[in-house]
Amino acid sequence: LGLNLPSPSSLARNGDFSGVVELASVTALALRCLGVNMNFAPVLDICHDPGAANALPGRCWGNNAQDVISYAGVYSSNLRRGGIQSCGKHFPGMGRAQADPHFSLPAIDLDERELFETDMLPFLALCPELPGIMSAHIMLPRIDAEFPVTLSCRVIGGMLRERLGFRGVVFTDDLCMGAIAGQYAPDEAAFLSLKAGCDLPLVCHEPLPWLEPLAARLDKLDPYEREDSFKRVEALSDSLCFPLSEASLWIKCLHRAELLCLSAGEEGEQPLPSSPVQQY
Repeated sequence: LGLNLPSPSSLARNGDFSGVVELASVTALALRCLGVNMNFAPVLDICHDPGAANALPGRCWGNNAQDVISYAGVYSSNLRRGGIQSCGKHFPGMGRAQADPHFSLPAIDLDERELFETDMLPFLALCPELPGIMSAHIMLPRIDAEFPVTLSCRVIGGMLRERLGFRGVVFTDDLCMGAIAGQYAPDEAAFLSLKAGCDLPLVCHEPLPWLEPLAARLDKLDPYEREDSFKRVEALSDSLCFPLSEASLWIKCLHRAELLCLSAGEEGEQPLPSSPVQQY
């Protein structure tokens, strides 16, 4: 597409709030030109280890909670100002992961109190304004020794829905990633995620074969919780903007992106090729 943008980490390192605003504005304009109305961003993970092969290098807004809250909050609000709904990820924070969930399931040895005091702080701060949150494919054995976060009633239903009081839409990360697919078929994972309190399971690779097996399981879900989920998804759907169709806007978008990269001192940062997500 010819669209290159600086990374969140580079703008945050430079302390460039005006660049963050412009990044969000250009991203929103580009997405609307392409017919997209929601962005699965910002990343709210804290970068505890810049060298970790966890699919996060370059995508985090800082190495402490306050920086993540400040920069990601500005980015998220300006995405929405540009007509694109935002989605914070990866709840409840996977910045400590030492493995890439595209390939395997990372485990993080924190209990609930420790998470609320550290990695969950960006979610606590930004939850009230976020229309969506995406779950992390991580294991928290001190909270739920049986299920990963995405499939865990204790984490999604307990911590996110009850403790944080989040009433927006909860998305899973791609259920075809190795962290989940290594143990669960997509229809089973989707069903367990719905049972845990997620609203929209994402099966991003060849989803059609799994629709019928999933549909056969849906009558096992609590009907009142399903109705609440439908209402959340409907409310989000009603808030989405229409695409922009003027061809000249795309040219303006490319020009603004080029200027933004120049001001950030880079011509579109090349991500470390440690994870599939950094090559998209």
